[in-house]
This record gives sequence, structure tokens and C-alpha cells, in this order.
Amino acid sequence: MSKYHKLIDKTFHNESTMKLTLEKKSISYSPGQIFSIGIKDEIVNREYSSYNSPNDDHLEFLIKLITDGVFSKILKKIDMSSQFLIHGPFGQFNYNKTKSKPLFICSGTGIAPFRSFIKSYNISNYKIIHGIREENEMYDRLEYNSDSYIPCISRDNRTKHFKGRVTDFLKNYDLSNFDSFYMCGNSAMISDTYNLLKSKNIKSSDILTESFF
Repeated sequence: MSKYHKLIDKTFHNESTMKLTLEKKSISYSPGQIFSIGIKDEIVNREYSSYNSPNDDHLEFLIKLITDGVFSKILKKIDMSSQFLIHGPFGQFNYNKTKSKPLFICSGTGIAPFRSFIKSYNISNYKIIHGIREENEMYDRLEYNSDSYIPCISRDNRTKHFKGRVTDFLKNYDLSNFDSFYMCGNSAMISDTYNLLKSKNIKSSDILTESFF
């Protein structure tokens, strides 16, 4: 059996974000874990969180394409003949099933593990606070409960959604309805949000984080 995984599909959400669907084979993982992905005959690889449920017969990854990124340039050129190397899973960013009222806080493609959580465990009593720059970054928004997905849009003044950063929204948001807090995305957002949660008397033991960069 080949060590490589076939490309099943690639979908562009916008010019800088793609969903990559790969052959799963015998890989097993827990929702929220990450994989290191490489491409046959290329020497670079990158790590990405799982974007779908381990119960699916394929693997999905939500990928931010960096303008001058070496791996991003390669990904833009892949076709259906491309073959991938997958290492992992890695990481301990897992959902605590003993809790029932999660608040998912993320920036950009940091929403990936939360979609994996929701699809895997059929979570219904949740809220997602999603920090993005523009409306075209509301990835797969229609999959979430209409009142459970809250985008915080920082650069599009025309939006009808909340205008500002995640921390701007959370300053006046009632956190008393939640018993667990998960954060995933860029390190600056996580640091600022963690300090904000602590200032609102959220216990460190109820906060779990995963930093992308």
C-alpha cells in the first residue's frame, strides 16, 4: 500500500483560504488534534488542525494561504494527481465531554478544531466567537446554529455583524452561561483573551488554548 494519501478535493473559500480534503486510509485521531502535511517530491511540510470528524471517511483541513509562504505557493498549484504525506496526529487540544456549555473563541482558520468538535460530538449548546477581518472569512457558517455563531469583523465597516475584535465583543459579553472556554488562533488574540477571561474571574482550569502562531 502506498504511503501517500490522494487528494480528494480542494475548495477555495476565498482567495487566501482553502479546504483540503484528503484520503484518510487507516488514520485515527481525536477531534482537535493536528497533523503534519507534506507533498510528494517537496521538502516542506506544515501543521494543521483537523477540520472534520474522525467518523468521516476522509480528512479535511482548513488552510490559510500566506502570500509569500513557501508551502502556500505549492498548495495553490496542486491538482488531482498530487499525493500527500501525513504524519500524526499530535497534540492534546481535546474537548472535555464532562462539560456541557462550551464557549469557542477563535481567529481566522482557528475555527477548525471547533468544527471538528461540533461535528464529532453533536454539540448543540455552544457559542462560537470568531475573529475575522472580512465577511468572506465566515467559513462554512451555515453549518452552525444561526444564533450560535458570532463573527467579530475588524476591517469591513459595511458589515451588519459586530465590528471589532474578539476582545472588544467579550468585554461586555455575559460569560456566566458557560462552563468551559476554548481558544484557538493567533497567539496575540489568545494572550489578550486569556487575560480578559481571567479579569472576569474565569478559572484557568476551565480554559484550554491552542496557538497557531
